[in-house]
Amino acid sequence: MSKKIKSYKFKLKLTKAQQRLADEYINTARAIYNLALETRSYAYSSKKVSWNYYNLSSQLTELRKEFDWIRKLPSNTCQDVLERQEIAFKSFFKGGDYPKFAKKDSYKSVTFKNLKQETHNRLKLEKFGSVKYFNSREIEGKIKRATLTRKNNQYYISVISELNVTPIKLDDSIVGIDAGISKLAFLSDGTSYENIKPLENLQKQLRIEQRSLERKKKGSNSRLKQKAKVQKIYEKITNIRKDHLHKVTTEITNLYQTCVIENLKISKMLSNKLLSKSISDASWGLFKEMLQYKSVDLIKINPAYTSQTCYGCGEIDKKSRISQSEFVCTSCGNIDNADANASKNILREGISQISQRKPLG
Repeated sequence: MSKKIKSYKFKLKLTKAQQRLADEYINTARAIYNLALETRSYAYSSKKVSWNYYNLSSQLTELRKEFDWIRKLPSNTCQDVLERQEIAFKSFFKGGDYPKFAKKDSYKSVTFKNLKQETHNRLKLEKFGSVKYFNSREIEGKIKRATLTRKNNQYYISVISELNVTPIKLDDSIVGIDAGISKLAFLSDGTSYENIKPLENLQKQLRIEQRSLERKKKGSNSRLKQKAKVQKIYEKITNIRKDHLHKVTTEITNLYQTCVIENLKISKMLSNKLLSKSISDASWGLFKEMLQYKSVDLIKINPAYTSQTCYGCGEIDKKSRISQSEFVCTSCGNIDNADANASKNILREGISQISQRKPLG
């Protein structure tokens, strides 16, 4: 048996009192984050001492004894705030930006590590109490943690669970998947899924509202209202995209236990100004993430030459791909859909990897 991590996101049905408590928890977590950042910055600027998670953790323990408003949060929730900051500093030490103080409109979540499922649509969070959620699917495995998030005056909970899975065998169902722009995904069995392009479809409406926002006076109520309109359009785009990706990935993983995809460097591809908007709209990263937690096994292969190699004879020639959708091999004359050809190459490479890591029979 091996371990697999799965993630879920549900919309919460909080009472008014629970909404106020959620806001209080988020504000307290933000205050702890900023206090920890101020402490680290002061320690270095005044004494040239670099504080880390463990230094701050011991200080936090003392503060919890002294202040009731900090003690209202579960200790694990407080520790998670320091863990977030530690990740931010590790990024800084690798060349990223120095962590900034968290603003009220940017810090919107708290994490619980001590929780349990009470019923099919209720979770009990430490100190917070029992919360009801829209149960769109059952949570599998042992719940490890949950993050409560506030977004546009709505509340959501993201749950992480761990479950045991049987290691994959060569005779299990397996499919190669070629992610694209014109088609969201083309499978090696010949199935294809459309890219619905929610950003492109709502671009005109978004542009009108953004221009209206730019004309509003900064700090005015009309600007705040207009900003909320823009945020709602972005949220609509995100929800449409996620809904489509959930349906596609669920259908694929219901049919196949093993999915093989290209290990694309999406961040580098986004630097291409001609393709960046289309790639973002297709959301390949989220597509891969959903496949990761829904499938028993996700195999990532080197994407080199998958679109230039003829599945029939193995000849590599970029001239064989004569258009976005047509592949005609310059060596053997094999004619195929370009995405279909690529997905078959992806599948073959995935099977090759399984053969190398697990003995036959």
